[in-house]
Formats: sequence, C-alpha cells, structure tokens
Amino acid sequence: MPIIGGGNATGPGEVICQEALFTEVSNTGGVYTASVTVPPMSWLLDIRLYGQVLWTSATSASIIVGDGVDDNGWYVASDTKATDLLAGEVITFESAGGRHGAYLTTAELRSTMWSALQRVITAKITTVTTAASVAGRTRMLVIYTTQANAVAAVFAP
Repeated sequence: MPIIGGGNATGPGEVICQEALFTEVSNTGGVYTASVTVPPMSWLLDIRLYGQVLWTSATSASIIVGDGVDDNGWYVASDTKATDLLAGEVITFESAGGRHGAYLTTAELRSTMWSALQRVITAKITTVTTAASVAGRTRMLVIYTTQANAVAAVFAP
C-alpha cells in the first residue's frame, strides 16, 4: 500500500465495530441497558440502531442513546414498538429519522466526533406495562477508529 511521502505510517488504521443486542425477555415493564466504551483519542464514526423485530410491550417501548453527560445526546426517545424504528429500519447519524439528539446538530456533531477522553455510549430501551408475549429485538452498532496508526506530519521550512 503506497504511503504519502513525509509521513511515518505503520499501516492502515482499523475501524472497530461493537454491537449490543437488545432482546425483549420480560412481559413486564422495565429498562434494558447496554453500553459500549469508546477509547480515548478516538473518532466516533456512527451509532446505528437497527429494528430487527418490533417490541410487544402493551403500552410503549422506546430507545434513547447518550452518554454520562446527556442520556439522550445521540438519539432522543425513538418508538421501537410502532412508529420510529420499525422492523428492518436503521437510524444513523446521517439518517436519524427526526430522532436526533443534541449531539447531532451540525456544530455539536463536529465537536463530538473526536475526543481525547474515553466515552461510554449507552442505549436504554424502556418498556411500559405488561404484554401477552415477548418478541422485540433491536441492535445498536457503535463504529469508531483510534489513532493507533496515525501518520505524523513532518515540518519543512
């Protein structure tokens, strides 16, 4: 693989994907939580939510995605039962379906893509009231890259 002159590259960087699978297991209300830790000095490329099977909670089921600062900073409450994240649909940074959180505004997104600090991305699905059956499945995919193979710029006067 050719390397741009002047840099010291050890090889291409890698894109890391970590997935969390939410599976409805209880016919009573409650909260399902999953977290993915993005290491320091990383670029957060995307957080994708995939509706695999609609949730069956009798009243409501919704997912939020955020971090320790803002629990719905990436995505505000999205209905996993009927309207926002249907089976086969995907919510992404580029196509948030109107469910984008504060971090996905243009200015905020630019400032939250890279961070020198470790970040914990947390998704929560809240279900309300009893259901006759349990079937819901939602997937969250967190995609990021680290600076492990970053190329250093060389100064020439």
